[in-house]
Amino acid sequence: QKIVAQYTTVSTTTTTSQTTTTTKTSLLLLDGFWKIARHFHYTPEITASFFWSAPALATSLVGPYFYVIYLTILLTDRAFRDDDRCRKKYGPYWEQYCQQVPYMIVPGVI
Repeated sequence: QKIVAQYTTVSTTTTTSQTTTTTKTSLLLLDGFWKIARHFHYTPEITASFFWSAPALATSLVGPYFYVIYLTILLTDRAFRDDDRCRKKYGPYWEQYCQQVPYMIVPGVI
């Protein structure tokens, strides 16, 4: 399944001062991992970083797990920024997509 979204882009050429308006079409996917969460592909990345750090166990307070914490904060912030950008770009199509795929990264959590 997919949502066919149309959006308009406006660009101005500085050398000729001409403004062009273009209507483009994009697909918002509703199959595979994209029906589970909008940014589900971040979950395996965070999980892999955790298991990369896990052999250190409790050798220190935060040291071995700094990368996991950093990556989780980085990707969560990026997911929110991506959602804002897509909401502006796709408008009502993004709202329809968010209704069908309510979770952002981890289903049932965020």
